[in-house]
Amino acid sequence: MFWFRLAAHLGMTVREAQARITSPEFSEWIAYNRLDPIGSERDDVRTAMLATLIANAWCRGKGQPPFHVDDFMPKWDNTPERADPADIALKMRQFASQHNALLGAKDDNRRTGR
Repeated sequence: MFWFRLAAHLGMTVREAQARITSPEFSEWIAYNRLDPIGSERDDVRTAMLATLIANAWCRGKGQPPFHVDDFMPKWDNTPERADPADIALKMRQFASQHNALLGAKDDNRRTGR
């Protein structure tokens, strides 16, 4: 999914971006994205913050707990709010395998023993 956001940010197709961006540069983009998200993710957070402020100021009744930003964040991938750590680890391994396949690299499962 990140390839699509990065390509849109750079004004090119995913195929063009993958042809032009080296693996080290792609890793730098991923690190940059963690510090300053590319695309609409940041807009979603800002909008959720504003909605939280308005809801807490105008919509919360006495004795009701305050709203949180997560209450207003879109849930695009239907991921459960509190995922099992084992499921998260599996998804991370699957993502790494897909990423390696895109780059033509071979998985090295010696570290995890799997």
